[in-house]
Amino acid sequence: TTKVIKIIFNTFMKKIIPIIIALFLTNPTYAIEEIKLEQSPEKTLKENSDINIYIENMFEQDPYIIKEVAKALSEYDNFGLCLDWGHAVLSKTNPQIWAEELKEYVKHIHLNDNDLRVDTHLAWGSGQINRNQFYNCYNRYLSDATILIETVDIPDQRASLRQLEEDGFIK
Repeated sequence: TTKVIKIIFNTFMKKIIPIIIALFLTNPTYAIEEIKLEQSPEKTLKENSDINIYIENMFEQDPYIIKEVAKALSEYDNFGLCLDWGHAVLSKTNPQIWAEELKEYVKHIHLNDNDLRVDTHLAWGSGQINRNQFYNCYNRYLSDATILIETVDIPDQRASLRQLEEDGFIK
């Protein structure tokens, strides 16, 4: 089972920038909920090569800063981006631009629906997100990425899976 923890890096590229990073652990013995690291992301990636470390877009309004971070860390096989589609939809930038700009770094996607105003983590298909836009972007730019249905409860996860099946996205 994969566990997710969050890390806040206090330093990056010699600047003080808090970056929230979701770790997708391949070793289920880790049980840490949050870690504050004073060391560089590069050192963390090197020292934890058995752990995939993905940066998730959280509050950014466009993909350009996170893309620069990804470029700088892309030499590490255990590094990638987690594109939260709902966060991208709520930003000031069209989510297709997020997919186009970050395509070579995205290894994982968080998927849920919302009302286009608040990150409500609704079941996929029960909000206002343009599902066809996601499907087109996934097929064109992101098809190698894994997907996590990120909803609040199990019934919403099941409803999301049904919607994905009804839309022909999964079989």
